[in-house]
Amino acid sequence: MKAAPHQRLVMVGDRDG
Repeated sequence: MKAAPHQRLVMVGDRDG
């Protein structure tokens, strides 16, 4: 599944905590 640029940031932010 391909995440949009803004969604990608959300995923990274979630991982970073």
